[in-house]
Amino acid sequence: MGVFTSLKVRKSINLLLSSSSLYDPQVVKTIDYLKEAGDSAIPKLLDTLENKHAPDVIKQLLTTLVRDDTLPLYVKELGNSNAQKVAGVANILSDSKTYDPNHLIDYCTNSKVSQTALTQILTHHKDRLGPQAIQSLLARMDKDSRTSILRFVEQAATKSMIPVLLPWFRPTIGLPA
Repeated sequence: MGVFTSLKVRKSINLLLSSSSLYDPQVVKTIDYLKEAGDSAIPKLLDTLENKHAPDVIKQLLTTLVRDDTLPLYVKELGNSNAQKVAGVANILSDSKTYDPNHLIDYCTNSKVSQTALTQILTHHKDRLGPQAIQSLLARMDKDSRTSILRFVEQAATKSMIPVLLPWFRPTIGLPA
């Protein structure tokens, strides 16, 4: 992002943070600008989540900007040391329907990402998860690491997932192979 763009994004965010009305024409114009800035504005918008009182308009804007290609920008913040920011990002990713949540499965083995937040998001999107993505993750993990994923699957599994995932549960529930 260029210096001018960076300054304009920062100024736009400050205007949103200090605004009292979403219907102010300047606020509407600012939101439109930030939507156009898109990917380059996301990290700075995510930084506002560190504030307990981040305006809902910023959270809504961030929710609309989530796409498969911007997802890594959000997931990176799930490893942030600021719990307020992690919770805000988790809520945004839980609320957004503009990306494929199956892409989050790959982050289940990433120790830099809050597994609690990731489980919350995946559970929220359980109806949109494909059993093959979960099966692929289980196949890549060592036996000890599978326990947390199997707990998640127990909570989030849908009827359509059972035939694909049942072989992974046979040993843990005592069924013959």
